Amino acid sequence: MALIAPRFASGVTDAQELGVHVRENGAWSPAFGARSAALVRIREHSRPRRALRLLTHRLAAGCKRLRRNT
Repeated sequence: MALIAPRFASGVTDAQELGVHVRENGAWSPAFGARSAALVRIREHSRPRRALRLLTHRLAAGCKRLRRNT
């Protein structure tokens, strides 16, 4: 998985600004705009370990959705 943030993530407050790229079966599946926001949530204050678990869980669920939609 790769998250691409514009302007070195300076001022990124909305997940729709991110490019989310997931590698599956040797190919990259990109998500932008509303699709990236469905995969990633940005929070100001969260516990790092809990945030990582939530991100991993949401990305796994999002990958399943991407496979069904492509």
